[in-house]
Amino acid sequence: MKLPNRFGRLLLALALLLVATGCWDRHELNNLAIISAIGFDKHGDKIRVTVQVLDPDEVAGTTGGGAGKAPVITYEEEGITVDDAFGRLTTKAPYPLYLSHVRMVVFGETLARGGIAKVLDFLSRDRQMRTDFYLVVAKKRTAREVLGIFTQIEKIPGNKLYSSLRTASQEWAPVQETLLIDVINDLVNKGKQLVLTGVQIEGDEKAGGTPKNNENIRSIARLSFNGIAVFKSDKLIGWLTENESKGYSYIRDKVKRTIGNVACGQEKYVSLKVIRSETKQSVRMEGGEPIVRLRVEIEADVNESTCDIDLEKDEAIAELEEESARKLNQLIDSSINRAKRMKSDIFGFGDLLERNEPGYWRAHQDQWQTLFPELEVETEIVYRIRRIGTRTNSLLKEMEE
Repeated sequence: MKLPNRFGRLLLALALLLVATGCWDRHELNNLAIISAIGFDKHGDKIRVTVQVLDPDEVAGTTGGGAGKAPVITYEEEGITVDDAFGRLTTKAPYPLYLSHVRMVVFGETLARGGIAKVLDFLSRDRQMRTDFYLVVAKKRTAREVLGIFTQIEKIPGNKLYSSLRTASQEWAPVQETLLIDVINDLVNKGKQLVLTGVQIEGDEKAGGTPKNNENIRSIARLSFNGIAVFKSDKLIGWLTENESKGYSYIRDKVKRTIGNVACGQEKYVSLKVIRSETKQSVRMEGGEPIVRLRVEIEADVNESTCDIDLEKDEAIAELEEESARKLNQLIDSSINRAKRMKSDIFGFGDLLERNEPGYWRAHQDQWQTLFPELEVETEIVYRIRRIGTRTNSLLKEMEE
């Protein structure tokens, strides 16, 4: 009996499903060159790409007699475009390059000063790339040099940088984590300029690129995060100091926890741990000109004291709160002044105007980077000390008595 056409088509479809099971582009993990970090540098008129490829056996610790062998291998190549360089890398890597596990992207400072838009275009288009990796700038270094340092405890340098940056951004205000989507949003936004955290090499760089770097308790060379890189459009134009970077984080409401110190004599300090921070931005118009207002609310605990003060007295706590607020005001002012000198609105005050004063913004957005240095900013800081710990006075003071 002849089946109706619709039943025939159904049977044909089922037959095709039986022979087409599985992923068409599936690869076995041991047949892939898994990349954990990528570095981009300018080299003459070309782009140099450096990749850290995992050695699966070393990472898993399954090889015998491999003491001192690196858990990653770096490959590098140059091209007239990023994609050209990656294509050339395939002639060196043992397997197809796999980008889905990238944790860190590092820009060399020279390349960053010339512009990172071409690299970002590649990163945002490649279908293998995820969006949960961090981007940083190598401070006074090349990305190639940064990715050539052996790291302790965490075998994979790219993972070490990722976990260190994530932890530092939560505990130390001058450091910020930045994802690809944040970078792209800032680049296409006229009201907010881009910033990236800087990474630097401390110690002997040459020795840091050998297994010897991990053979001692104290590493010969190490990677650390330091300072915030300021961009205008996609080009690096300067760096914020540690204090200016901390001020930036407060303005942008990025502080989760951090440490502050208040001097109270010759080499005597009270150390305060910020446990909550909230910054609210608002804007008002006066005489046709905008005035931005920042209200910063801080809660902190006393973590350490070497001062000759009685922390049980309300007036002593009030003085600490007042001095802490004054110091924070200085940090914020220094950050704003530095950004104004560079004519780069890294704080997103233009965004604030677009949301709250759209008429002004439409009329002035094309001139904003010229107008930004003249913007008036008012700051109000409310600083509260909540706890003073289990001691009321300095241990040093009690020992003297």
